[in-house]
Amino acid sequence: MTICRHYIVSGRVQGVGFRKFTERIARSNKLKGATRNLRDGRVEIIACGDQQSLEIFETEISRGPAASSVSHLEKRDVAQERWPIGPQEFDFIVHQDGEKPWF
Repeated sequence: MTICRHYIVSGRVQGVGFRKFTERIARSNKLKGATRNLRDGRVEIIACGDQQSLEIFETEISRGPAASSVSHLEKRDVAQERWPIGPQEFDFIVHQDGEKPWF
């Protein structure tokens, strides 16, 4: 069963390779979606895949790359058809920075 999740990651997560790290972990777990920096210093992620792959992904992004420091990870399930960027067309992409979260 496919599950789609929206994440907001807080802490020292910009300027430390977090988005590329997220992309690598997502692709290695065959997830679809996107990630981007938000202007307030957080990172936003939309990911879609099976439960087991999302659990592995969540464990990894809650740790982040070595230079990062994740202080908080918000997550919620979302319907794929509500995605504002159409990530179902992509594997996993690093998207342009955003002013405010997609959701």
